[in-house]
Amino acid sequence: MSATARPAAETPDVAGLAHVGTVSFLAGRITPVGAFWVSLAGGVALARIGSRVGARGGYGASLAVMTETVAVMGPARISGPVTQALSAPLLGAMAARGRGTAALLAACFAIRLAHYAVLTAFFIAVIVGGIDAYVDSYDRVVELTGGLLPSGATAALVLGLLSNLAGAVVFSVVQVAVYRRALADAAPGDGAAGRIPSVVATPARSARRLVALVWVVVVAWCVMLAAPTWPVLAAVAAGVAAGTAAAGGEGRRSMRLGAGLGVALALGALGPGVLGAVPFDDAARRAVRALLLVASAAVVQGIAGPDGVRRLAAGALHALRRAPGAREAAALAPGLRADRRVIPASLELVARVREAAPSPRALTTAVLTWVDDEARRGPGAR
Repeated sequence: MSATARPAAETPDVAGLAHVGTVSFLAGRITPVGAFWVSLAGGVALARIGSRVGARGGYGASLAVMTETVAVMGPARISGPVTQALSAPLLGAMAARGRGTAALLAACFAIRLAHYAVLTAFFIAVIVGGIDAYVDSYDRVVELTGGLLPSGATAALVLGLLSNLAGAVVFSVVQVAVYRRALADAAPGDGAAGRIPSVVATPARSARRLVALVWVVVVAWCVMLAAPTWPVLAAVAAGVAAGTAAAGGEGRRSMRLGAGLGVALALGALGPGVLGAVPFDDAARRAVRALLLVASAAVVQGIAGPDGVRRLAAGALHALRRAPGAREAAALAPGLRADRRVIPASLELVARVREAAPSPRALTTAVLTWVDDEARRGPGAR
């Protein structure tokens, strides 16, 4: 539907679009199939916000959306929607200023590549154990596969870089194409729909104990990263076990996804030891450390619960109230608290993506149709 054909009454406001982003990013973090396309719906919503209120307001909405998804399900699989959250508001604002496809592609590609570089650096330094271990593991895999690929440090690093470049190019092209179609189809909001009020976040005094818990976890991370010895890991594991017990049944259920991510990272860290590229004891310590890094973060979310995480976020927004987007995030955050609509809307989005024909055009249509439908329903709809 074109912008001229869309009735003004059907134009979703910023709150409705932020609700769409929350539902989409939650669904993208949960589903194992079609996660990119599911999260792309949230990116479309944030790009539309950015096109209406500018990059600052768009990033405020993005921060509010990401905070709500963490409040609901913790840190598990957060890296997927982060790329959309980082790029969508900027791309929407650029498109509104008349920037062309090439400029949008360049911006999207740069953000994606930077994100991939951070993830790769974390994987190599923390999970694998450094460049030498990474190269040795790669050479061992080449040896086991009969030398199908070139060996050596240059080959390992170049192939890793090419993989990141290819992924950044492909996903950027799809992302920009879908965003441009979504922005072309969207009607501009009126004055009420196109503004985000600037609100000074209220500091959450009741979150002091949670802040102390966060600092304990941060210190534990620093110690584990600096000295991943067995006594240190055992002490942190005991703390995680105590925190898990304190979280109670509901908190422990919310920690399961985080535990799954921790196990996956632990297996990745154990791989070089299994291949014989590094001493097995070193690999085992890094595997336990990877598991504890995620588990300790999940414990905070399990003990705090969604409302506790929201209080922590309110305190952080108050401390950062002079930062661009912080006040806009504080204004939108209360309206994004999960309600009855979030789960059924997430399931509906996943179902539409899975039922669509496996082609870019069909998947794009399914995503954009859902975005329009859900944005008009808005938060709190039944």
